Amino acid sequence: MRKPETRRALRIGVVARGVLIEERLFPATTRRITVGSSARASLVLPGASRPTRTLFEQRADRCWLRLELPDDGRVALEEGEVRTLGELRAGAAATSELGPRARGKLELAGVTLLSQRIAELKRPRPKLPPSVRGGLLGRVDWTLAASFVALVVLHAGGLALLQRVELPRLQPSVLPDGFVERLPRLEPPRGIT
Repeated sequence: MRKPETRRALRIGVVARGVLIEERLFPATTRRITVGSSARASLVLPGASRPTRTLFEQRADRCWLRLELPDDGRVALEEGEVRTLGELRAGAAATSELGPRARGKLELAGVTLLSQRIAELKRPRPKLPPSVRGGLLGRVDWTLAASFVALVVLHAGGLALLQRVELPRLQPSVLPDGFVERLPRLEPPRGIT
């Protein structure tokens, strides 16, 4: 049984004056990789006053190199098959498809771009450390919890005490004779008839 193909990402390093200044990994879902001096470009080239142009295109896990943009370079399309940009341009095609293990070295505006297609890694979902994440007990406000427990104990004790103490039973109240005559008479307010 054949092993399923893994998605391929494009890894690009920008080298200026012999120093690696930027390295980016573009997943297979990135459609276009652009270069130029604008901040909108995927890769900003130092000291280059070029407009933003597409250098690589990716679709359906396939990748193409646009040949008109680089000044010079070499590309290994497949295992052991190394070609110069001059040889690729002689084919009169505007693009060249890169194999799943392709790599290359391109010169562009005095900057060297190193490219390599690699297996796309599945990144684990980020997690907070256990000390920050905590559990149920880590999120408890202990002062509030102690106050709540004390209040529950106090109420339970009060209810238990009230059930054990016998209160005298009162007879229904009966108004004594002459009570109504002792009440003061209220006159209605003036102006109301």
